[in-house]
Amino acid sequence: MILLIYEAEDASALKVISQLIVAKANFVSLSENLAIDRLDMIKVTNEKSSITFVINNKIYSIREFSVVWFRRANFIFSLPNLSYIANKTIEVSLKEHLDSEIKYLSEYIYDALESNCFVLGNPLKFNVNKLIVLEKAKECGLMIPDTLVSRSRDSVRKELGLSCLSKTIQDGLVFSDLTNKRKYIQKTIKVDFKKFPKSFYYSLFYRNFFCSNYVYLESSKINSGSRHFD
Repeated sequence: MILLIYEAEDASALKVISQLIVAKANFVSLSENLAIDRLDMIKVTNEKSSITFVINNKIYSIREFSVVWFRRANFIFSLPNLSYIANKTIEVSLKEHLDSEIKYLSEYIYDALESNCFVLGNPLKFNVNKLIVLEKAKECGLMIPDTLVSRSRDSVRKELGLSCLSKTIQDGLVFSDLTNKRKYIQKTIKVDFKKFPKSFYYSLFYRNFFCSNYVYLESSKINSGSRHFD
């Protein structure tokens, strides 16, 4: 069975679910905003260890899953309300302690999942460094695009030409609006290179094989547009 946990705003996850349905795959899916406190029990004995989850009002054992796929999502654990504590120093310390407890609990769960089934997008690993990934791809014999990290428009134009892409070095930009709705910026737009700022914050650029115009991600526009030096 496949367990799919996905970010609520990830439209592509709905396409994945549609494909799983078409393929008649045996799966259960869970939006991240519904993945809160899904842990039922962890049991560790000399004979065996087990983990059970509550998903869609049903109990599932970790051993029922052959594949677990996290799509920019993870299991979430809520914290108890600590506002009743009069001493704020104690409140802060207790919150930090509980955050640490959750961290170690999560690490055990993700480690157990990888020991029992095939895991895609492990939350402990999925925020990958694109530069390291490029090096690993080269080691595997894969072709990679010419890539540059720079804060100079002239350097980018000299090294990569007018047709290139830009991405953040880590993951895309995620933020919450006034309604606390999470937004993930990943829109690709075309830009007139002549209007591009001469200097900007360090950004990752790579040669674009598929279009003749300069384009970059909206997240990089924020880097170059709001934090340039001239």
